[in-house]
Amino acid sequence: MGLLSTAASGLQAQMNRLDMISNNIANLDTVGYQSVDTNFADTLTQVYGQSPVAANVPGRQSPPGLSLGTGVYALTPTRSFTQGAIVQTGNPLDFAIGGGGFFAVRTANGQVAYTRAGQMQWSVDGRTGHMILTNQSGNPLLLSNGRVIDGSAIQTNTLSVSPSGVVTAKNAAGAVVRLGQLGLVAVAHPGSALHSLGGDLYGLNPGYTATPITAGAAAASAIGQVQSGALEMSNVNLTDQMTSMVVTQHDFGMASQAVNIADKMMGLANSL
Repeated sequence: MGLLSTAASGLQAQMNRLDMISNNIANLDTVGYQSVDTNFADTLTQVYGQSPVAANVPGRQSPPGLSLGTGVYALTPTRSFTQGAIVQTGNPLDFAIGGGGFFAVRTANGQVAYTRAGQMQWSVDGRTGHMILTNQSGNPLLLSNGRVIDGSAIQTNTLSVSPSGVVTAKNAAGAVVRLGQLGLVAVAHPGSALHSLGGDLYGLNPGYTATPITAGAAAASAIGQVQSGALEMSNVNLTDQMTSMVVTQHDFGMASQAVNIADKMMGLANSL
């Protein structure tokens, strides 16, 4: 039964990886999607003892005790936050972040979440009736002071965001007014610090912090540089994913053969 359960764990692990690869490929053209990968670890090793007499037989080369693995399991999936390709759209409400950094949005339950997807739109705030800037899911885009971008006193089609994240627009009189600084944040080690909230949103894990990116810091470095009229696409590398799929399918086939061999051995044992 040990061989059968060990091989079955291999099948399950490779199925998990195939699921992730398929999901990555399906999101090849998803704005701001960050690819996911999984690593594996061996399960507990069993050590089978040997009798002292056998261990002391002259000429014996193997050490006392026989150590056997009991299978494999998939570790917690890891997400890659490398830069995806930036494409020009010409839509003034599309924003892409060059380098590291995340947009901050507020979810329906009041939680602050982070995203790389900068596809924004004007939506009606159900509480005030004002037009506010949100992502495609209706979550308000936040300024550095935690406020939303309210379009009630501006000409919404004149909204502009500078590379350092400063938001401006024209008011009813045609004068350019400063609405605030985008609430961009930097997260160290995002693969460990963030967890998925569904869609293109991420939440902060306990023990980690999100550091606000100021206009000066963004202008002086490649962190948090905003490009208007552009979107960051997914960072999925199709060639890598197809290669991983071939390797995973091969590993799945080998585990299947191990299951067949275990079944035959059990059949032979039962026939004795």
